[in-house]
Amino acid sequence: MAKFETFQEVARDVIGDHRDRAMHKFRKSVRPVYGTTDKKRPDHLASCILAEFQGEAYLITAAHVVDHASVTTLHIGAKELVPVSGEFKVTEAEKAREHDKFDFAFLRLTEEQRLSFADCTLLDLSEIAEANDYEESSVYAAIGFPNTKNRKVDNVAKTVQPTLWSFTNYAGTRDLLAPDWPQSGEGHVFLKYGKYLRDASGQKVPAVKPVGMSGGLLASLGNLASVEVIAGDRSPTPKAAGLLIEGSARSGRMVATKLHIVRDAIRRS
Repeated sequence: MAKFETFQEVARDVIGDHRDRAMHKFRKSVRPVYGTTDKKRPDHLASCILAEFQGEAYLITAAHVVDHASVTTLHIGAKELVPVSGEFKVTEAEKAREHDKFDFAFLRLTEEQRLSFADCTLLDLSEIAEANDYEESSVYAAIGFPNTKNRKVDNVAKTVQPTLWSFTNYAGTRDLLAPDWPQSGEGHVFLKYGKYLRDASGQKVPAVKPVGMSGGLLASLGNLASVEVIAGDRSPTPKAAGLLIEGSARSGRMVATKLHIVRDAIRRS
């Protein structure tokens, strides 16, 4: 007997396939960020993006992640844990950091630092989503390293086993998801994020706490609801679209600063 799938099942499969493509494309560009405990053991903090623009290599993350550098040395998970120091360019908050709604930071890497990430892939910032590429019909994947999935540490060797995770959804409006947002929202992408998610089989499961995703990547998967995409006749290419800066089930949202804004700040620096 022929097996028929519902539209929801087909859509879930299509979104899952394109999410997996984005994960494969960007997994070596999105890396975990660690601090160190008093006993010099790795302590997972957040995520970051390793990128390249106009021949220079950069480390990009959320500004509130870099704030940790005042109390601990930041380490990036690559083939080994790589300590990172230098003068980050950081967005300025009018008051406390929680009022900084763009919340990004970047560091131009030295050649020595760049070589430390030889096993990683630098994201080409000349090939990211531009201002006119953000469609209401697009599906987005938030890609990063949540704390709850990155607690495995070899305390003897002081090494880690990072686990990359993703969450997909359509973009929501500022009015619906972030009515408290002081800016217009044009520089951001908002994803609805609740207390429960649907797993690969469609079952309702408790949501992963997204703490630690800050500094990770928001990828645009494109318009996956078109007949051509569902039929397999066309396959949108995933594009790097945003830097994750906020997320919680309590607020009901994930927020990303559009990545071209970060890229333009790098160009001006």
